[in-house]
Amino acid sequence: MLNSMGLKTGIDLAKLLEVRQILAEALPGEPLYGFTPDAGPMLDYNERLAR
Repeated sequence: MLNSMGLKTGIDLAKLLEVRQILAEALPGEPLYGFTPDAGPMLDYNERLAR
């Protein structure tokens, strides 16, 4: 959410999701929690307001 609002968090969400996929492949059967991979990166906050 902060990233989509234009705030610099220092977190590259796309790279974080790539690392999560590597982890999921390395640890088959282990539960990985969170909904970010299902939701994906959020659109730019300003784009969402314009809709």
